[in-house]
This record gives sequence, C-alpha cells and structure tokens, in this order.
Amino acid sequence: MIDKTVYVIFITLVIATTATAQLPTICDEEELNAFIPNVRNCNAWYRCGLQGPEPGNCPEEFNFNPLTRSCDWPENVECFQCPSNETITTHIMNRSCRSFVRCIAGVPTQLMCESGLQFNNVTGQCDLESVVQCSLRFICPDSLPIDGTIIAIRDPLNCSVYYICVGEPEPLRQECNPELHFDPVTGLCTFPNKTDCAASPPELPEEPIFRCTEDGVYPHPSSCTIYFVCASGTKFTDTNKKLQVKE
Repeated sequence: MIDKTVYVIFITLVIATTATAQLPTICDEEELNAFIPNVRNCNAWYRCGLQGPEPGNCPEEFNFNPLTRSCDWPENVECFQCPSNETITTHIMNRSCRSFVRCIAGVPTQLMCESGLQFNNVTGQCDLESVVQCSLRFICPDSLPIDGTIIAIRDPLNCSVYYICVGEPEPLRQECNPELHFDPVTGLCTFPNKTDCAASPPELPEEPIFRCTEDGVYPHPSSCTIYFVCASGTKFTDTNKKLQVKE
C-alpha cells in the first residue's frame, strides 16, 4: 500500500513540474537560436535555445541592437530605460503582441503573456485577444511633441517605409517607391545615396578570438548570423553556407 505522505509529495511534484513547463518565456514568439535584447543591460542579449533564453553579451565596445538583432555601435542603439519618476509602469515590446516590460522602482523585468492572450497596453495587463486585437506593427514612441506637431519616423527594418505619428500611439504607414529611401531630415522620399539609411548593420571589427574548450554549438560574440561548431577540438563556422574550418 502506498504511503499517503509519499503519494501527496509525488502529486505535488507532478503539478509543480507541469505548471513550470507551461509557463511562457520571453522566447515564445521567437525561432530557435533567435537573439533578443536583455532590457536590463544594453550590452547584453538572450539566445533562444532548446531550454529557453540563454544569456550572453556583445563585445565590450558594442551594444545589442534590438531592431537589427545584432551587436552595433552604441550611437545606433536606443537602450531601454524605465521612467525614473514612476513606481510601476508597463511597456509593450515593439513588434510584439505578448512580450512586455514591467518596471518596478526603475528596475525592468521582461515578461510574456500566455499563449492565447495579448498584452493590453491600456490596462497594463495580459488580456483576451478579442479585446486587444493586436497585430505586429510599428508603434509610435511614447514621447511625442505636446503641441501636436506631425513627425515622420522611418521603419527600422525597411528604408522605403515610414510612419507618421501625430500625438497618438497608432501610426499612419506610408511607402516610398521601393527604389527610394525615406529621409527623416527632409521628410521626403529620395535617392538612397542622399540619406543615411543602412540596408545592413555597420561593419564590426575583426572577429574576436574564439577557442574551443568543449564540443558543441556556440553563438558568435558579435554577429547573430554566424555561429561556431566545436568538434574534437576543431572550430568550424557556419553562415548558412557550407561549414568551414577556422584556424
């Protein structure tokens, strides 16, 4: 006959394990091996591995750019900061319907609504999809001119697309001819060589030294499109092409 105490402990462990397995993580909306920002540290990132988010850092002189998902020069990166004059605030992550940041006494924590729920930016809580009706979209910044001045912001992922923000969180999407780029200085579509939009992230310094200590797959310290494979002490690199041996 099974001891009642042992049985109760076993059931409790099963329930706890099941609940833990079902908890959403900040990687739920991402593909395997995707890189996402760590809002507590502008230099840091998470890689979405098989066991969930795995922490890492860019080289010391770089910050992680959440728009390009790569390590970038600090002047190209807008780091997340909690409001210093408010006790508790919530902020939805751009281009996400479930991921948000909760700031408590100036300390940010990344959170994710459960599958089937979306973050309600009005109430600051996870809510029914039918209520929120969120779609992955560009969101106007929180701080806009109080006099109602119209501002145009170029899409961070498409040089030919821009959004008009007029004191409201909902932007008006506009498109230039695909062969032209939007210039935020003049507010006009123009030739690509007449504005500063980069189709690809800035070049980084020479590849940092990486040495194999154990067999396995390791992220590149300064690129989100390259990774290392260590096998029997030999280092290989892959850029979605044929694996090549690295000296």
